[in-house]
Parts: sequence; C-alpha cells; structure tokens
Amino acid sequence: MPLDYPHPRLVPGRRGFTLIELLTVIAIICVLAGILQPLIGTVMRQARKARSLVLFTNLDTAFNGYRQEYGRYPIFKELNAVATPWSTNINEIDYSFILNDGDAILRRVLTADNDYLTAASTPGATNYNRNATKFLELDETFLARGDINNNGSGASSVNPYIMDGFKNTDIGVIIHTGNNQEIDEAAFATANPVQDSEGTSGGLLPKVVHNLPQDIAIYSLVLNLNDDAVNSSWVTNWPYTQYNK
Repeated sequence: MPLDYPHPRLVPGRRGFTLIELLTVIAIICVLAGILQPLIGTVMRQARKARSLVLFTNLDTAFNGYRQEYGRYPIFKELNAVATPWSTNINEIDYSFILNDGDAILRRVLTADNDYLTAASTPGATNYNRNATKFLELDETFLARGDINNNGSGASSVNPYIMDGFKNTDIGVIIHTGNNQEIDEAAFATANPVQDSEGTSGGLLPKVVHNLPQDIAIYSLVLNLNDDAVNSSWVTNWPYTQYNK
C-alpha cells in the first residue's frame, strides 16, 4: 500500500539529537540554574523581609492605636515586661519583651480576640481592651498555628502566635514610656535575646551604637542563606544599617 506521506525516517537530513548535543543542552541548563538559584534565593529573602516590615508597621500602628484609645501602651505584667525595664530616670522607662510572651496576650488584646475577651482570665482580658477595639488585623500568613518551629511550640489552632515573613515567632519589642521619644541604647542590653526560626539563641540582639529617636522598636533575626544565626542580619522597624556596629 503506497504511503501518502513519506515516513519521517525516510526524509533526507532529518535526525534526532546526538548524545553530545543532549549533554550540551543539559550542561547549559545546569549552568543557568546555578546562576539563577542564588538570585531567586535573594529575591525570596527580600520578599520575606518586606513582609516582615509590613507586619512591624502594622504592629507599631496597633500599639499607638491602643495608646490613643486608653492613654497608655499595652504593657501587661503577664508579659514579664515590668520585671526587666531600663530606666534612665523616673519618668523615662524602656520596657523590653518578646511579642508572643504571656500566652500571646498582646495578639489577643490587639486583635480583639472574641474567645479571649469573653474568657474568665486573671485579671481579665476585658480589663485590657474593654471597648473590644480591633487595633490589629492579621491574615493567616502571619499566624503560627501549632508547633511550626522550636520557638513557636506554644502556638495552637485556637491561640496562634504572630510570626514574621520568615515564619519566625520570636519577635523582640521595646516600648518607651516618657516624653523624650527616645529608646536608650542600653535597653537592648537588658532585652530578652530573640531566637532564629530554628530556635537557636545565644544572646542574639540587634546592635545599636546610639539611642533610637522613637517610642517603639520591633525586630527579629533574619537568617542568612546558610542558616547561620550568629552571622545573620536583622529586620527592624528602624534604619538598622545606620545603627549597627
């Protein structure tokens, strides 16, 4: 039976890839992948850092919103903040604590958590946010539910922790109370050291060389590409590069 179309193998000059050509293509793809991988990693880290900054900005706004509503910052004894304040004088005090300390009380109060506001707690959540005002709006990408890492083991489905863009729940906070709107650099020395997303600690604090002209400092550790906590940098709500040693 005659063929209407010539068989591909019978077409002159048509052939498949040779082994050398195939290996060359694979080698080019590998080289391109090697070039793009660090770039992709850097872009992803920058995106996570940007998300962290969005969170820190929202937290700053929430803290100040609470202050406008109730005439003071949300500093509660359950956070153990009052146990380690830095005081330059009787009217100027810096309180340092970890954001998710105290059974995530800060998140519960600032987000007007209905379960918490109606719970029988001591001294009672309604005493912290009696107007049930929602100062902070968080989507699920900023909430750690369950044991996602070593330092987020206390999070649960009903009582999640706040986490930054790197899925880190260990977020440091310093709140200044006074009139000079200036966080003393010594407050960082008395602050609780934060951990990285793998639970590695060891006195990891952001470095400052002079006072910060603001009332709220928020910071977390940014792991480098090798997950080396000691040599990593920080994400902060102040221009860190102008203050680090």
